[in-house]
Amino acid sequence: MNERIKIFVILVLLAAYPTYALPIAIKNKAAAPLENYVVFFTVERDRLAGEGIDPASMCAVDPAGSYLPLWVVPETLDRRSVAVYVRIPRLLPGDQLTIRLTPGSCEHNPKDVFVFFDDFKILNTSYWVPYASPNVTGVRIEARKGLLIQGTYVAPGQYVQVVSDPFSPFSPPLAVEALITPMTAYDHDACLEMREYGPDIFYHSSNARGAYIHAWGWGVSGTAEGESGKFAWYRLAGPATQYWDVISWDEGGESPVWKANNTFLFRIGASAEGVRYEVWQLTGDGLSKILGHCADGKLGFSNNTAVVLVLGQLCGGAFGFTQKAVFHWVLVRPFVWPEPKVAVGLERIEETPLTLLMEFLSNPRNQFLVAWGSVTAAVVLALVIKAVLRAAATVKARREREGS
Repeated sequence: MNERIKIFVILVLLAAYPTYALPIAIKNKAAAPLENYVVFFTVERDRLAGEGIDPASMCAVDPAGSYLPLWVVPETLDRRSVAVYVRIPRLLPGDQLTIRLTPGSCEHNPKDVFVFFDDFKILNTSYWVPYASPNVTGVRIEARKGLLIQGTYVAPGQYVQVVSDPFSPFSPPLAVEALITPMTAYDHDACLEMREYGPDIFYHSSNARGAYIHAWGWGVSGTAEGESGKFAWYRLAGPATQYWDVISWDEGGESPVWKANNTFLFRIGASAEGVRYEVWQLTGDGLSKILGHCADGKLGFSNNTAVVLVLGQLCGGAFGFTQKAVFHWVLVRPFVWPEPKVAVGLERIEETPLTLLMEFLSNPRNQFLVAWGSVTAAVVLALVIKAVLRAAATVKARREREGS
């Protein structure tokens, strides 16, 4: 009997002992299977602490108990919200799995997570090709706790940039992301670009086709640094089709004004189905999305397209100023749209028709479509009713004439 009591006490104590694991539910929303896909999410640091988890050394574990490659954005380790990337091996369309964040001493090596990663501890000139147009002075392209790019523009239409290895281009579908601090705000001070491979990859962006996000400033030559600007997205820039200085976004509407020396995460996802653009801001709370835009399939990249990455800055029509920006890191990962849905703290994502409707309506573009659809439906209904009433009146009048 005593042995049974001991076993019962042990079981009670084990049941009461905390598991120290935070579930993360992930659901594949795309029509394609995910293979070695990298999911991104943010989690409250206090929530991790409540599970005894240190984000600097935590582990990610799949349902079979295997450790998954994980990387925590280092700039968010001391913020209220921690940003995390985890690579999952496989997930079929519509399926979902639950991974767990656990305490541990796991090494967070981004090169185990991403297709490509560089945090510019050095400037690898065997991979990055620095390039500056002739009418730029004081050019600096150097690794200093990130990649510093600086130039003084003495003529319009100039640029300073680094281009990824042109002999080893990437192939969509893929996403490229970079954490960037524009230190000035005069013109196109900080640019993340994905350019279609060709002879124009070293040119000004107006001559190179691709998908871009630019921190576009409003500064004037001779004024102090710390001016402001807006974010613009681009697709298929170049002589054939130009979309320049597009500052209206599906999510967030008109671009908010940004300030120099603030830090932002630029994200571009490209596939044959279209291009997804996002801007996130790094604050004391962590990373939070402020803008999002989807360009439809007409502006997508085929899987046969070769692309290179470009980090840099441009000068438009004005000149006589100095631009500076730091690119803290850049990464490349797989991409599908829509991206997987991630729910922190849930074992499973349950979606009802109401949930799906609310998600649909959360997109301002869809709200616009619904509003105009409602107006159109009302107009059509009014015209139909009017036509029916007119037809009824005609029939009635004919019967009255026949009766008389």
